[in-house]
Amino acid sequence: MLNANVICHIWQKKAIVLIKSVYIFTYILFVVFTCLFNTSCLSRIPSNERCNFSSAFSEPERCFGGIGDRCKGVPIIAPMYFNEYNCTVSGYMSIGSMLHDKCCIRTLNTGYKCAFPDEKTSKCREEWDKAVRDSLCSVFSAKRQWVVTFGPYPIDNEGDCSADCATLSLRAPSGAAVDLADQIYCENGCIKSKNGEVISHEDFCGTYCICQ
Repeated sequence: MLNANVICHIWQKKAIVLIKSVYIFTYILFVVFTCLFNTSCLSRIPSNERCNFSSAFSEPERCFGGIGDRCKGVPIIAPMYFNEYNCTVSGYMSIGSMLHDKCCIRTLNTGYKCAFPDEKTSKCREEWDKAVRDSLCSVFSAKRQWVVTFGPYPIDNEGDCSADCATLSLRAPSGAAVDLADQIYCENGCIKSKNGEVISHEDFCGTYCICQ
């Protein structure tokens, strides 16, 4: 007969396989949502005589650094909310979404999952994968994204970048959880202990720290 330790080990293996399967399934859902719903989100962006939230590529960059295509967001995972009174947009941002948006600007929107990607390009692929991972981690309560307010965007606004968007300073706010390797994107680094060492934590997606 199997002893308790062997049984426990078997169930642990099954649990790991189940978690990985759920992770892969969620990744597939994320890609499907991104591909199928991003363009339809445009119809839900409000317009009035006071605000201009347009995400058209002929328009200036808006919601720059946010998760999703400009101010469209990603349904369920990272939706955008529009305030038609003060012309602001409340949405989500992550280290990956920041990096991918900047990469698209640097490559003139010819990178992977940018506006006009080159065929079979690998440009911006690493940043895209990072953005996807950050959002998937957040789905599993390993928060790697945070709420941010974009705008305001009055009717005659010129978007988020007065100059080159690629040089725009984007930082994770105080209290945001970031991968340990991403602490350089915190405004003042991560929270440290009394002896000056970064306080690290572990969750489903690995080692992280909290921006101070």
